[in-house]
Amino acid sequence: MKGAAIVLALTLTAASAHAECAWVLWLEAGMTSDLAHGPESSYQTLQECVSALDQIELRVRQQSPAQLQRLTATSLYLGVTGRHGVKGGIVYMQQWRCLPDTVDPRSPNAAT
Repeated sequence: MKGAAIVLALTLTAASAHAECAWVLWLEAGMTSDLAHGPESSYQTLQECVSALDQIELRVRQQSPAQLQRLTATSLYLGVTGRHGVKGGIVYMQQWRCLPDTVDPRSPNAAT
């Protein structure tokens, strides 16, 4: 429980540090060997971005509830496992993340 409080405190600190910038909802998607990043939309506040992520979660959870994971308040992950002769592991994934507009996850120096 103590660890969860520390994570929450760090998340709130990071959110307040970026409170004055815009937020971008990023989508990383594709086959696990060939992923593409792209901005989905941008928002004035973190709360607006998280609300958009909540709506995506509701929509996707109706279609693939067992394969969807809310990793953090600002990150949502969908992994599709192999079928039709493909054995084991995730073969296709989508991850949505709310990031400050100063972070580009496509950059090799991005802290994600």
